[in-house]
Amino acid sequence: MRGTIGIAAAWLVMAGCAGPVAPGPHDADLNQVYQNYSAAYAALDPQALVNGTYAEEAVYVRSGPRPPSVGRDAIADNFTGWFAGLKKDGQRLSLAFRVMHRDVFAQSATDVGLYRLRRFGPDGALEDESYGRFLTVFGQDRDGAWRFVRDLDTSATKELWDAQQPVPGLVFDDETHGCAAECAKQKAPSTRAP
Repeated sequence: MRGTIGIAAAWLVMAGCAGPVAPGPHDADLNQVYQNYSAAYAALDPQALVNGTYAEEAVYVRSGPRPPSVGRDAIADNFTGWFAGLKKDGQRLSLAFRVMHRDVFAQSATDVGLYRLRRFGPDGALEDESYGRFLTVFGQDRDGAWRFVRDLDTSATKELWDAQQPVPGLVFDDETHGCAAECAKQKAPSTRAP
């Protein structure tokens, strides 16, 4: 019996190391949360950001010496003033994601990945670009919708972003699809941001 368990354990370890896995049954729904997040950044809409991506009791931990934000209202407060200032100045944002690893359980999931944030001026010219890493934990609402229950980010580099390879079924924004491409193509009006 012990030998059978040992063989089964070795097989499971090898199966986990066999390379990329096929897309999972929840990947499209989980990936949609990132699309909602990117769309809210493009619209500079903090309420769409929290309502479309965060659970009511979510915790958001930003890099730096700030305390965690708990709940949708507190999370929205992180973005309200910043987004309003960008709108006033006629700027726009493009946020792209690359998920590197995903674990899915019965009613939760965890992602590890990278993001790229670009800020464009009123004339559509790229003014700033930054990179980060994230760890997100998803939970399922009573209606089955996936939302972030924990969101942690920290800084990363362009080299790390550029080196990341696509993982089947997981979000991988690049220059040819996703919000990164669409937002970069659209120039912000000189009087207001969308």
